[in-house]
Amino acid sequence: MPRSDQNARRIDRSHISSISLLQHLLRFSEAKDKGVRQKCCSMLKQALAGMADDAEMSDELWQRILDALLARSKDKNPGVRAEAAAALDRLQTGEEDCPAMLRLLDMMQADTSR
Repeated sequence: MPRSDQNARRIDRSHISSISLLQHLLRFSEAKDKGVRQKCCSMLKQALAGMADDAEMSDELWQRILDALLARSKDKNPGVRAEAAAALDRLQTGEEDCPAMLRLLDMMQADTSR
């Protein structure tokens, strides 16, 4: 098998694994345990940070991740909120009405936790 075919398959498997991980984390982002919610946000942050700037994902998955992180950014636990905010940073689009950016601005103005 030519080397380029092996690399393409490796990238495809890696992409599928990344998508599966993201979907798995989304399922647990609403757990009752604050430690689980915080770790899910932390792992989402790490997964998103590890993706290339030109990485592609479906609009549906991107929206699910955004919705989950927006919800966790309002969590009662400050550690969960902090991890969600760090992950939201990677979802900013640069548009004026970007939900991630607007939520981060709101958090900077209104979140009084230390």
